[in-house]
Amino acid sequence: MDEYGKVAEYYAKRVGAYDSQKTATWKSSGGFDSEVIPEIARQLKGVSGPIIDFGVGTGRVASELIQRLGCTVVGVDVSDAMLAKAQENADAGGYSGKLVLQRSSMDELAFASGVFWGGVSTSAFHYVKDPLKTANEFRRVLRKGSVLALGDLVSHENDTTHFFDRLENALSPVHQSYYSMSKRVSLFEPAGFERVTEKVISYRKTFADLFRDKAAYFGGKEAENRFLRILQEATPAERELYRVEEDAMELLYGISVFSAV
Repeated sequence: MDEYGKVAEYYAKRVGAYDSQKTATWKSSGGFDSEVIPEIARQLKGVSGPIIDFGVGTGRVASELIQRLGCTVVGVDVSDAMLAKAQENADAGGYSGKLVLQRSSMDELAFASGVFWGGVSTSAFHYVKDPLKTANEFRRVLRKGSVLALGDLVSHENDTTHFFDRLENALSPVHQSYYSMSKRVSLFEPAGFERVTEKVISYRKTFADLFRDKAAYFGGKEAENRFLRILQEATPAERELYRVEEDAMELLYGISVFSAV
């Protein structure tokens, strides 16, 4: 089984709890929807043609873009289970006519060049095996002048020891890499994108929530112990970067907006 197959297997296990976990993560009345989605919708406002959602998942973001912007969204994902849930949500929400779903990795897309008027990817880019190849594939299917809104957890600019990645890999072996905001720019500019704006949202997440969302699907207590060992061995500087306390740490969610040039 290749890496994307392992990602699909993980989400087949997690799909039933995914939406409620995302809402709980953000600790607000609207959860994920109240902070990230409105910003992405604002950046894509005015797009008149179809938008592609790279890593559509259960369609959380796609559904909001359809309802807020009235656009058609084409969603791709490696997980059949997540695509099935996205279709179920679309049918229940009455927007299935505006959502087209396809099983695909983000780095090999079965679309002609320049067919999409906008693009979005949330909480998915850290799974890609070759970020440069994926960035080029994003650019290939987007038309010149279109907007790409990319949201995902990011590493701290001063995290030179890959502390955050090591913690994530302890809980989720399918994880590839998180990138700092500046590293994102260095990946996407060579692919034909220009940075427009960015926003970083910080929030606290308890270790219990991290274990529930990740470790529960990858070895349970063994994964938790791997995570805790890394914390115990962390330097004061590493702990300070993410404001690590006894039962929680600070995570950074970065939204990068690029224009296809």
